[in-house]
Amino acid sequence: KKILQKKNKTPITCLSAYSKAIAQIADKYCDIILVGDSLGSVLYNYDTTKNVSLKTMIEHSKSVKKGIKKSLMVVDMPYKTYKNPKEALINAKKIISLKPDGVFLSNGPGDPAATGVYAVPMIKDVMDKTDIPVFGICLGHQMLALALGAKTVKMNHGHHGANHPVKDLETGKVEITSMN
Repeated sequence: KKILQKKNKTPITCLSAYSKAIAQIADKYCDIILVGDSLGSVLYNYDTTKNVSLKTMIEHSKSVKKGIKKSLMVVDMPYKTYKNPKEALINAKKIISLKPDGVFLSNGPGDPAATGVYAVPMIKDVMDKTDIPVFGICLGHQMLALALGAKTVKMNHGHHGANHPVKDLETGKVEITSMN
């Protein structure tokens, strides 16, 4: 509701935080705090976020929640947490038990149709049985689209890179985006 009130009026800001101390600082300046699986690269020096466990996400989410007074907290469901239907639902319930303001479906790699076989029922369950918003990025976004009835097509090539600056030629504003 808070975000919808800002729609088309004020920019909505989102920052990542992985601890209570950082969340307390970020809380002063943003609307949404994401506890993302990027903590694997940022804090643990992993080469990829694929090695971030659900347990790690839960511990960091608990810490972040203690530092938030006004911002919304969105928690990432890391890559390996929805690899089969039963485990996906169990893991989603663990994230939901933290009472986040949103659940974030992490990126792939993977074939949307194949991954959707087990991810879509879990996503539908979260959407049908809770009032928690569900967000997605890359493969997570495609899983969310499938859960809502859209069709996806597997790309014949991979990701073209992340964090590309894109300039709006009409306004001159530069934003960072991810390209597929």
